[in-house]
Amino acid sequence: MFFKSYLRKVLLVSFIMAFLIAITNFFVDPGSIYQKYNFSTQNQTSKEFVRLAVESKYGVFRPENIFNERDIVREFAIYPVNYDCAIIGSSHVKQMSLLRNNKSLSSYCKSIKNFGVSGASLEDYLAISNMILNNEFKPKKVIFGIDLWSLNFGRDKRYVQYKKDYLSMINLLNNSENVEKSQYKGEFISIFFNLFNLEYFYRSLNEIIEPNFSKEIMEAPQFEFEKGLPYDVIMPDGSLVYSSQVIKEAEIKLENLDGLNDYKLVEGSYFQDYAVGFFIELVKYLQKNNIEVFFVLIPYHHSVISNESQPILKTIDKVTTKIYDLAKLLQVNVIGSYDPNVLQCTKDEFYDETHPKASCLKKLDNKIELNEK
Repeated sequence: MFFKSYLRKVLLVSFIMAFLIAITNFFVDPGSIYQKYNFSTQNQTSKEFVRLAVESKYGVFRPENIFNERDIVREFAIYPVNYDCAIIGSSHVKQMSLLRNNKSLSSYCKSIKNFGVSGASLEDYLAISNMILNNEFKPKKVIFGIDLWSLNFGRDKRYVQYKKDYLSMINLLNNSENVEKSQYKGEFISIFFNLFNLEYFYRSLNEIIEPNFSKEIMEAPQFEFEKGLPYDVIMPDGSLVYSSQVIKEAEIKLENLDGLNDYKLVEGSYFQDYAVGFFIELVKYLQKNNIEVFFVLIPYHHSVISNESQPILKTIDKVTTKIYDLAKLLQVNVIGSYDPNVLQCTKDEFYDETHPKASCLKKLDNKIELNEK
């Protein structure tokens, strides 16, 4: 009898704690995951954020945990302004810009919109492509930053922020039968269980106890890109300049890189045939809309490339071969390389194992593989 009473109390306390954690995560929502469910005004704020960014001279502050980056990208994608190149990819491409001292892709682009998002997956490529095609101002070129995990479905769930655009493009390509239905089932479940995520709860508590920034959107003053400002800055073209703290921490981190990296990689699963089929159809559809497509390979740090004990090197070989096969099939030009030595990037031209600085990205223009049109 005593044990049953004790068990009921434990279960009640556990339920109350779980409930409080879930409620806190839902309403504080430091990563803006639940904004469309909790009657947040974040969407309108994102519109205003992008409007001010595009119209600003030096960009606007983007403090951590205030704005959801995929909402910002969506607003950039639908913002009505003429431009030449759309850059779609992960955070690896986010530094690419024509507004910095070290300009990226200046040989190929007159102006750009940067749609890089953290951990971008094939689902993001499809969704963002749908957005830009529905804008009255369409780009002349689309540049895909191809990561080692890009030719797979299901490598990142964050695209759920614009799932409608993703599904619209899937239907447009008439290939919906090739998508495993199971990939949809886990989305709501993963979002639900994140409500009880203790790491997310910790972020929520930090936001309550010590809000890191005013909700007011603020323009950035003129600054040195290599030094940064107290907060990340989103430039008028959507590209990112890291905060001064991130830049300083990167300088220290570079001294002790071990080169180990397996981010989003599944050993033995380099690409999925049905995912590759979708990507081929996406490229062909863009080409039918008179949009020239490029593939960009962003280099890893020297410590990654030189570490022969890790499986990423085999992944690089397999994926690179596949990308060049696709480029030949689709008559697409390939820019760059995963190998920093090919681009002549130095070891100090990185923030970490996977994110090169603008000075390294500038050298992408020197390495292009042409395919006859």
